[in-house]
Amino acid sequence: MRNPYDINRGDLDELTQNVPGPGALATFTNDAFGRVRVLLLSFRYAADVNVANRSIRIIVVRGPLNWTVGIANLNVTALQVLDCVAAPGTIGQASSAASNLQIAMPDILLIEPGDQLQIDVTGIQVGDQISLIHNDVLVFPIVI
Repeated sequence: MRNPYDINRGDLDELTQNVPGPGALATFTNDAFGRVRVLLLSFRYAADVNVANRSIRIIVVRGPLNWTVGIANLNVTALQVLDCVAAPGTIGQASSAASNLQIAMPDILLIEPGDQLQIDVTGIQVGDQISLIHNDVLVFPIVI
């Protein structure tokens, strides 16, 4: 029988997500029966023509509480398009010239049932778009 506390032996899955429209943030809900370990979150972020600076971070929401678990070290400006990856073990570097962004997250990030994982953008503009979203998680049943 599998050890329910072994954080490397869950079942590979994806969190359910909304499909955000322009100017909206992406939210992923753990509605699986168990904890999930976040392995990877990738997405494309395209800024509209507004010149406002935007800042990208990954947060976990549990009821009225939220925690920042990854933050980009780059201000996104008008008309920038970035392919982003948030994952444990990434360096946390940005290269606007190469149009990619790495967001470092904790080595082990566990999300409880009912929690949400969000792509949060401070200063998001009405025409900004988050797309091409993919996330990989390991799901661990809660044994009572």
